[in-house]
Amino acid sequence: MKIRKIVGKVKRALIFLIDYPEDRKCQKIAKYNVAGKYKRVYLYHIRKTGGTSLNNMFLSLADDDKNLYKKLNRSLSQRFISNGFVIQGWNPLLIERGHFFYGFSHLPSHQLNLKSDTFTITCLRDPYKRIVSLYNMLIDQVENDPLHPGLKSQKQWLGNSFSDFIDRVPKYELLNQLYMFSENYDIDEAVKKIKSLGFYFFTESFDSDIIQLNKILDLSLKPIHVRKASTAISLNITPDENKRLNKMLAPEIELLEKLQYSKS
Repeated sequence: MKIRKIVGKVKRALIFLIDYPEDRKCQKIAKYNVAGKYKRVYLYHIRKTGGTSLNNMFLSLADDDKNLYKKLNRSLSQRFISNGFVIQGWNPLLIERGHFFYGFSHLPSHQLNLKSDTFTITCLRDPYKRIVSLYNMLIDQVENDPLHPGLKSQKQWLGNSFSDFIDRVPKYELLNQLYMFSENYDIDEAVKKIKSLGFYFFTESFDSDIIQLNKILDLSLKPIHVRKASTAISLNITPDENKRLNKMLAPEIELLEKLQYSKS
């Protein structure tokens, strides 16, 4: 694991050296004024909560190319520049430099050092529904997108049943909404961190929350819903699986309950 992290850091450093001229260009462009006192917007992207839809909504501000998300992922710097907008995905080194209008990644907050003038966002979802959706997504990828880059390591989580999956999925992924904001899975720490964000909202009220976000940022984001499984999956969760999963998700369920209560 340590070797992988070292290799990753070396790779990112090499990409930055190659990308430096473009990064300087982005630095000159990125003179944004966001909500009066911020320079950029960043999404802590928790998988299966609606983050990909939000990413596409911000991408559509820069360009209406429907394949832009894929192009962004395939580019060396994982960056896109169009119509005065710099969109930065995934690359932690370039995200921390902050030369963008909108950025995102799946990295937890304790692994990033964002600039203080960054308007931060996250989207949260019922923990039970999120895990079921994650399972369905991986099943769909196995059947329809076997070359997906994340599938090589993640398909081993599936096993032969949903019961195998909840036993095998790593804790950081099972409780990803909690881990995203607390390395030690501390509920109070995560609540405090999430409340300190510029904006947090919920998958269950996505469209109405986007209206509120538009008012805060003075934007015209239009709801785009993507990443639906291409294969209809019928999942029959047994009473035992249901009981075990709810018990395993108890810390995150408590987290969401506290946040929804404070939001109401």
